[in-house]
Amino acid sequence: MWKRKKTSVEIDYYYMTKVMDTFYDQARSGKDVQVIPWGKFNIISESYRRT
Repeated sequence: MWKRKKTSVEIDYYYMTKVMDTFYDQARSGKDVQVIPWGKFNIISESYRRT
């Protein structure tokens, strides 16, 4: 059975709606608990929190 290739929109939707747990040790080591991809923005999380 052939499967069609997923579009980029389908792939983006999958990752945007996927529940990703953040564990205590990950949060302590700096992982954002809200899973915000700060690397894609022109501002870092610390600067955003100050504003």
